[in-house]
Amino acid sequence: MIKNMKRIIPIIFFILCYSEGFASSIAISLKGGYSPEIGGSFYSQWQNQNLGVHDGINDINRSKDGIVTSTIEKPMAILGGSEIRISGESIYFKSGFNYVKSYHGGSGFTLNNFGSGDEAVEVKYSLWFFYVPLTGGVIISFWDESKLFFGIGGAFAYGKRSDSFKSISTEHKASFQGYALPLMAEFGGEYLLSDHISLFCTITYINGQSNSIEDNSDYGRIDFTSYSFSAGVLFYYDF
Repeated sequence: MIKNMKRIIPIIFFILCYSEGFASSIAISLKGGYSPEIGGSFYSQWQNQNLGVHDGINDINRSKDGIVTSTIEKPMAILGGSEIRISGESIYFKSGFNYVKSYHGGSGFTLNNFGSGDEAVEVKYSLWFFYVPLTGGVIISFWDESKLFFGIGGAFAYGKRSDSFKSISTEHKASFQGYALPLMAEFGGEYLLSDHISLFCTITYINGQSNSIEDNSDYGRIDFTSYSFSAGVLFYYDF
């Protein structure tokens, strides 16, 4: 992961330094959006050893007549952020701050036999993280009002994942906090309302996870891999 970041950052720097269309305006954006699913598999050692769940949320759902269970779905997330973009006619460079938090899914009831028969297990997964992107890319203008943009880069991401499992005979909780340097790609469109204000929408993909983290005799990772849809407003300031 770090090796990939080292390859991408010089490419972005080269584009910024040697493009003739660089540095004609600066823009600040405010945005909000959502991610259909975050957190990856939520795998942990405790689930593997005590529940026989080898792929986290992907195979934790079980059911049986006479025991009330419910489907545990992958968490959806909301996001918000602000970014600064330096751009010219054909390229851009961007950084900022984005916050992502699970708000729906990630909880329900499964079942397990801890030695005295099958019993319902309440499961809760949650995750929040922030990331600081460093991306660069190309801008394609259409007429005087519309633009498409595509960029790649990396980010610093930090977050906290919480797991909870509770039944009549067993209770386990663990929280994993850590960071990663994920890779990023983004594609979006922009429509100018005036010389200084525009609306935009973006699809963003992040790929990366933390190293293994220990908490409460358990081991897990924070998986930042996700894709998101966002929209917002850009405020332009000419050089």
